[in-house]
Amino acid sequence: MSTELSIQRKTLFSTLLMGIALLGANFLFSVLVLAGHTSDVVMGVIYLVARIGILFWAGMWFGTRAGRGRTQTIGLVSLMAFVDQVIWKGAWIFFQMKSGVANDWAGIPAQNVAWGVFLGYFASLPVLILISLGAFEAGPALKRRA
Repeated sequence: MSTELSIQRKTLFSTLLMGIALLGANFLFSVLVLAGHTSDVVMGVIYLVARIGILFWAGMWFGTRAGRGRTQTIGLVSLMAFVDQVIWKGAWIFFQMKSGVANDWAGIPAQNVAWGVFLGYFASLPVLILISLGAFEAGPALKRRA
């Protein structure tokens, strides 16, 4: 039983770290590669579809391979989204503000931008809960089918 718990913990942490890294790579790909070659709408759609796919995949893995329950899956997927929304995006926005790369943030206090980033995360929580629950329920169904 101890080795099974150890494997589940390793699966949990590796899935969490891999998911956070994939979300960061998705963000950087969208901002650095797609921004210069596509419109903002196409870039946003590609970014959101990839983000939802990564979160859904992680939710399925948390529920099936790591042996987590519904509430733990919701919490872990929400943690991944928090890192993506608040830390990755927040750092990118503050970098742009301080370096003067984009004039989009001219005249806006940093405190207001931080509140906007946090409120964006909290506004997306109901959707994150639905993604987590859908992934948690879909995981065993897909596992049975295979």
